[in-house]
Amino acid sequence: MVYDPAKVTYERLLAVFWHNVDPLTGDGQFCDKGSQYRSAIFVHDEAQRRLAEESKRALDASGRFSQSCGRDARLREVWGDEAGT
Repeated sequence: MVYDPAKVTYERLLAVFWHNVDPLTGDGQFCDKGSQYRSAIFVHDEAQRRLAEESKRALDASGRFSQSCGRDARLREVWGDEAGT
């Protein structure tokens, strides 16, 4: 895959990235577990590094991921009324 800034901005690329990963999972993504599924943001220069770090700070500040990792919802999905018994 080749990134072409003439077709998509780096900011848009970051937004798509954040909407397609689970930043709360350190060793995988969603149902895929293992170090080979770890996500990463790569930068070519300091401007991209700044944008990437700003996008992460904005996501952290949004509080979107501060409530729960989704464990309880997943347990209810798998076990239904038996969850927590």
